[in-house]
Amino acid sequence: MMHRCIVVRGSCWDYIDAIYRRAGVSRKQRRIVFRSKKRGPYAPSSMIRPGDWLYFINTSFHNSEHSAIFVRWIDRAHKIGRCISYKGMGKREPARYKNYYLGKVYHIMRPK
Repeated sequence: MMHRCIVVRGSCWDYIDAIYRRAGVSRKQRRIVFRSKKRGPYAPSSMIRPGDWLYFINTSFHNSEHSAIFVRWIDRAHKIGRCISYKGMGKREPARYKNYYLGKVYHIMRPK
């Protein structure tokens, strides 16, 4: 979807949901491996794996809620990870790879 510049009308959540569905992972085939509140406690970085759907506090954009797919660690010690990220908010922009501070992840979901 990213390389074909597919735009999904809706939020970051809608885009990540579309990726999982197109990959054949229905909502029943997803499991939550960590769940907390937006104010914490937050997931330890050791729990985060490539392909995980993360919900986190985006400290680089007004401490807003965001969801993205984790790709890999850029700097695990400082909790900087590369993710597939979609702006949403009605923007007509395709998803992109972006680095985020992932020290405030409050929800992790992955395929069963």
